[in-house]
Amino acid sequence: MKRGQIQSAITQTRVLQVIREKKEASRIEISRALSMDRSTITHVINDLLSKNIIREERGVSPKNSGRRPVCLSLNGSYGSVLGMEIQPGLARLSLLDTSGKVLMTERVNGQENCLPGEFVSRYLEDRDFSSYPPLLGISLALPGTVDPFQSVLIDSPPMDLKNISLPGHIAGLPLLADNDANCYARSLLHSDAYREVKNMLCLWGDSHRYGKKGLTARDDIGSGLILNGSVYYGSHCIAGEPGGTPFYGKSLALLTRDEEKDYLNALLASFENTLYLLDPEIFHIGGELATLERDNEAINRFAPPDCLIRFSHDSPYEAARGSALLFLDQLYAPAPPGCENNHLETIKWDNLPGADSREDNR
Repeated sequence: MKRGQIQSAITQTRVLQVIREKKEASRIEISRALSMDRSTITHVINDLLSKNIIREERGVSPKNSGRRPVCLSLNGSYGSVLGMEIQPGLARLSLLDTSGKVLMTERVNGQENCLPGEFVSRYLEDRDFSSYPPLLGISLALPGTVDPFQSVLIDSPPMDLKNISLPGHIAGLPLLADNDANCYARSLLHSDAYREVKNMLCLWGDSHRYGKKGLTARDDIGSGLILNGSVYYGSHCIAGEPGGTPFYGKSLALLTRDEEKDYLNALLASFENTLYLLDPEIFHIGGELATLERDNEAINRFAPPDCLIRFSHDSPYEAARGSALLFLDQLYAPAPPGCENNHLETIKWDNLPGADSREDNR
């Protein structure tokens, strides 16, 4: 790629990031946000418009003015991304358009011994997406340790799988994957309530009650780390994964109502040192953990004084939504050249299915 093309790609990314953050913005607002001359970004904006990645429409008239500004926004009808949280025996799905709007959520049953790629293939064979914007790709949220950069499921005790290389494409669609707790954290990071939060520990727990029996509660718990506004993976993609001995002698799936407070207290006690070490702004708890009976006064003792503890009140599709957002994050912020070995960086506008057919005839 020539120098001028690299610079144009960087400017395109920055323009898209501004529009995505603001949801709609005028050319003047974009040039001010990027500290660039309006004429400099005009070519990039026109290119994005010709490819139908963004759209323009008249906004609301300012006070004391009859002229309505022309605003640019993401074109959700350009395409859609399917996020799938896969557990043993079941999956939760969330379909997002390219503006991030949720178009559909669904829960489906699956085969417990089915590999993730096989499950996705069978689902796509039985599902008709013709009523939605064109499907651009698929992203998975999986329980266990996942290397999203090499697209490998390293270890998943709930699914009884180790060192599984995931397919790069299924049915002609690019495929990404990440840990379910990281996807949950990403979903929170994109929510309006936490958009300004830079450091957050996100605890995700599910019983995998549809999977193999006899799992300890430790096997079902994971955490996603948001550090300085980004998901943190660590050196070997195991950041946030629990270690050591089980914190409670009974699985989440087998708890009685009377045991739920003790279970949650034991779980949070096991994260107390981590909370003081990381000192996050928010400690967020989701999945089935958010439905447990709890003693809020006792819970607050496990966190640093200024760390807010929050429980999820959203739908059970947060991990699936976060998985789709992983795909969109890569789409709106592609890396510069030199990252060919990073599977995430294969997600670019020009590589998407049907990209050429979406351009206007000039």
